[in-house]
Amino acid sequence: MEYHNIIKKINEEFSGIKRPKDILYYDISEKDRNNKIYQKIIKDYGELEIDNIDNSFCSMIICDLELLNEEIVIYFLPKLVEHVFNTDGNAFLLKQRIKKIDRKYLNENQQIVLKKLIANLEEFENELDDLV
Repeated sequence: MEYHNIIKKINEEFSGIKRPKDILYYDISEKDRNNKIYQKIIKDYGELEIDNIDNSFCSMIICDLELLNEEIVIYFLPKLVEHVFNTDGNAFLLKQRIKKIDRKYLNENQQIVLKKLIANLEEFENELDDLV
């Protein structure tokens, strides 16, 4: 199946979102925020702008999605979706994180497009499974 339509809809609904200041989950304790792993994540993503992301960074971001807060996930979403559908990778991790996004950060159109994205990611996963 072609996924150009969902990529286009995600770009329409989520492009132009302002980059949030904080990138980690808000409930991480100060002690954990001083942990070397968290400091590395802040170093890797702290100043990263969506226009400067390549495929290797997309893969890194997808692997770290569980540590990133809602707003930064939404900010990176257009690039991550394009990456997943164009490289056949990490659909499961992206789908699982998208399902957890607090809908209070989304308008009605964004919520509808996210539901379609989840369905498309599930279909995409099935297609990849059929290839194996």
